[in-house]
Amino acid sequence: MKLALRIALMAFACITLSQTALAASYGTEDQEQLTLECLLTNNKYASAFIAQDAAGYALGTTAAPTVELNLVTNQPGVTAYYNSEMIAGGSLYWIRVVKGPYEYIVYDKEQHGDMSGVVVTKKGKKIFHKDCKEPVKVGTQSDGSIFSRVAQEDPEGDRIIDLINKG
Repeated sequence: MKLALRIALMAFACITLSQTALAASYGTEDQEQLTLECLLTNNKYASAFIAQDAAGYALGTTAAPTVELNLVTNQPGVTAYYNSEMIAGGSLYWIRVVKGPYEYIVYDKEQHGDMSGVVVTKKGKKIFHKDCKEPVKVGTQSDGSIFSRVAQEDPEGDRIIDLINKG
């Protein structure tokens, strides 16, 4: 009887441990799946991220990265888009966060050298464009795919590429 009880307890412990491990691996899906962040030439710190249940844009300083602006998709009227594509001689990533007439685009363009920065538009017209001082820090989930309930692939790719290229 004691042996059967020990086997049952050990089996229960194994099941519990495997469920805990499964819960931990499921929890990592909520981590950021794509992040783009950089220190701009005006010494402001800009970042954007796409995760499973949230996406956002922030502007501030390296000490307080969200002090000036912090937009997240769980706020009313904030939407997010992303794109990752191959271009001649390299690749281009961007995250675009929209609130009202404003859109905030953080991008990384690797094409014969690294070009990255932030573009801000109001009603579709560019009002701000700053380059990153250093190459943008790009973080991606290990499998390279992006799954988000709150952000979608950007349908305005050609327009965004034009905004980025016209620096």
